[in-house]
Amino acid sequence: KEIPKKGQKKKKKKKSWLENMTEANHTLEWDSRRRLALQMDEWDELAGFRREFDIPRYTSVQNNVEEEPSDGPPWNGEGSDRQEVIYLAGNSLGLLPRRARQRIASHLDQWASMGVHGHFQGDEPWFAIEDRPAQLSVHLVGAEKATDVVYMNSLSVNLHLMMVAFYQPDPSSGRVKILMEEKAFPSDEHLVASQIRFHGLNPENSIVRVPASSEGHVLCTSAILESLLQ
Repeated sequence: KEIPKKGQKKKKKKKSWLENMTEANHTLEWDSRRRLALQMDEWDELAGFRREFDIPRYTSVQNNVEEEPSDGPPWNGEGSDRQEVIYLAGNSLGLLPRRARQRIASHLDQWASMGVHGHFQGDEPWFAIEDRPAQLSVHLVGAEKATDVVYMNSLSVNLHLMMVAFYQPDPSSGRVKILMEEKAFPSDEHLVASQIRFHGLNPENSIVRVPASSEGHVLCTSAILESLLQ
C-alpha cells in the first residue's frame, strides 16, 4: 500500500454512485424528483456509455412508426424533436451502437479489397473473429483466460443444440413432456414446440406450463412439484 510522503496530501477517494445517492438523500434538499433523478444519472459510473448508442427521438418515432393496437394507453406523441424516448425494450432489440456502422463498413471494405484472403489476413481475420470478444470478456464473466470463454450462436440456436441431446422422448413409457414456465419468451415457446414436433409429437399434449403465483411473477416450488406429476 502506498504511504503518502510527509507534507503530501492523501488522494481523496472518489465516492461511489451509491455513496453520492445516500449523501444526497440525507443532506441535500431537492426541489423535485426529476432533479434528483438527473443528478443520479450524472453520478452513475456507466453514464458515459449512453453516448455510445443512438436513441430514437419522439418525432422520428412518430413519423416512421405506425401505431399498433395495445392494451395500454395510446401514445400521444408528446415530446420535442430533440427529446429522446425512454427506451425499455432492450430485451427485444437493443439500441444501435454508434460504432456499428463503422465496424460493419470496415469488414465490407476488407471483403471488397481482399476477398477470400480476409478469412486469414487483415486487421481482424474472420476465421478467428470470435477470439477478440472472448479476450474482452474474461474479467466480465469471471474466467481465468480467454480460452475459457466461447462465443457461439444466438440463444435460440444454442437451446436447440442443447435439446437435441437432452430431449429424448419415450412414448412407450409416457416420458414425452417438457416442463416450462407459463408465458415464456415467444422464441422459447417456438423452439420447444418445434423440438416436440420433430419427434412426431403434439405440443398441445406434450408441454406442461407452470403458472406464476397469484402474489406476483414468481414460480412457487409447490407449483413446480405439482406440475411434475402431470
